[in-house]
Amino acid sequence: MTVTRRIRFNKTKTKLLLDISLAVAFLAALEPSLTGFYWHEWLGIGLGAAFIVHVLLSWSWVTSVTRRFFGRTSGQARLNYVLNQVLLAAMGAVIASGLVISKTLGTADALGISFQASDTWEEIHRWVPQVALIVVGIHLGLHWKWIVSTVQRTVWKPRRRRQTLAQLPRVSARS
Repeated sequence: MTVTRRIRFNKTKTKLLLDISLAVAFLAALEPSLTGFYWHEWLGIGLGAAFIVHVLLSWSWVTSVTRRFFGRTSGQARLNYVLNQVLLAAMGAVIASGLVISKTLGTADALGISFQASDTWEEIHRWVPQVALIVVGIHLGLHWKWIVSTVQRTVWKPRRRRQTLAQLPRVSARS
């Protein structure tokens, strides 16, 4: 007899782990001297992929607020939406400029992009992450209550005590 175990997908826990990973990787990527340019560029590509997954995990919220943006929705949702759009544009600019100015991976050549790596692209790649860092800080601040409650529910929640054999009630053979 084969026992199959079904793995449950916990979207909230997945988003929390992804968000923590994104934050740490983003901070590491801000300082290429920590990783070297080779790993900085790979980290940037990984951040781009993780960012897309983050957006896809929240897609129902994105579509919902997009439909209701000028109608009935809270000011908090509008603010989050606008910040998310700014962050999307900033991350897009950082990733695009990183691909263009890549020195170690040669991603522009590999992707067939024929932009001239100029000082403008390097300036974009130097300054836009600073703007993104400010927006990420505001984003984290606005979501801080969710972060804390999710960590409390999923990481620090009290686990049910499992009884060991010594703790099980004893059954006596004598009645």
